[in-house]
Amino acid sequence: MLSLRSAARASSSIAASGLPSNSMLPLLGISSPANKVIKVDLPAPETPTKAIASPCSTSSETSCKMVRDDDAVVTCLDTDTALITDVDMMRFLSVIFFLVFTQHALAAKLMVLGDSLSAGYQMQAEQSWPNLLDAELEKYGHDVTVVNASISGDTTGNGMARLPRLLEQHQPNFVLIELGANDGLRGFPPSTIRNNLSEMITEIEQAGAYPLLMQIFVPPNYGKRYSDQFAKVYQDISKQLEIPLLPFFLEHIILKQEWMMDDGLHPKSDAQPWIADFMAKELAPHL
Repeated sequence: MLSLRSAARASSSIAASGLPSNSMLPLLGISSPANKVIKVDLPAPETPTKAIASPCSTSSETSCKMVRDDDAVVTCLDTDTALITDVDMMRFLSVIFFLVFTQHALAAKLMVLGDSLSAGYQMQAEQSWPNLLDAELEKYGHDVTVVNASISGDTTGNGMARLPRLLEQHQPNFVLIELGANDGLRGFPPSTIRNNLSEMITEIEQAGAYPLLMQIFVPPNYGKRYSDQFAKVYQDISKQLEIPLLPFFLEHIILKQEWMMDDGLHPKSDAQPWIADFMAKELAPHL
């Protein structure tokens, strides 16, 4: 038989109440700061260190230290070096590029307008003396970019026809004319050579460049009269137009058989460094 449950005894530890307790112990959680500075070394972040999905600038940072002072209210990161952002790096690289480009732009430009004696006849183009000239000119304190516009077989007429386009394309500060040998070998009249050279010099000056002329000689077997008239063309132009007349480098090596090709007219590649040194010495005072 079931019987009704009697009321809780007074000794029971559970109060018969339907309401929650109004207070909990302990009344307040109290903590005190550390007695000394606490330093925690954080390791450097593992790669990748930059977000690759964000279009905004990212940064690379060095390892940091978290420092808490007794009297401090906040915790801060103390880093030994400043952050370098991608924007800062781009600005730095832009300055470097500007300086390099400006230095290159300020370098003088010398164009050599010649024939096979300057074009590197039967050799690699980089072996020809004009391609070695800029390094030689540096020894004399000249920062010069050399453009070799020489073509084997060219006459003064060919050079005159190519000159306007070359001046527009390269915009040189100086132009060295090494032409006329092929005119002489073909027996062209000295008056024709004179007119072509004079026209080129005038055009170079009108373009704002400084012309230089190389003396050319023909072999003595062309006869003394023609040889003298031919050589005098260059001397007269130099005096009349008041431009430098540079010596003919072939004079100094034509008797050295080890430096000359079998045709007796063209220097070998072995002679090109000497020619570059010789020409740098002659050109330096005029640049």
